[in-house]
Amino acid sequence: MGCGLFGIWELLRAADYAMGAFDIVTGWYRPPTGTTFAGAVLHILGHFFLALWLLGSATKLAAFWYPDTANDNVSDKNDSDSKTTTT
Repeated sequence: MGCGLFGIWELLRAADYAMGAFDIVTGWYRPPTGTTFAGAVLHILGHFFLALWLLGSATKLAAFWYPDTANDNVSDKNDSDSKTTTT
């Protein structure tokens, strides 16, 4: 859940940079010296792709870091039950 929330937050950051880039292009905002439209686009792309990766792989990351051991124990028990023969 944390990865998904962080992904949504990254999407909001990308939207914030997109609004800033729009303001720079339209002339509504004069950025300080050194800030450019290309820099804003770079931030948009970085935040956007990080958000997509976080949202797309949140369940895989959770499964990797927090494996479900309860299901493994149940499957091991079922396997041992199936190996015993009844006569």
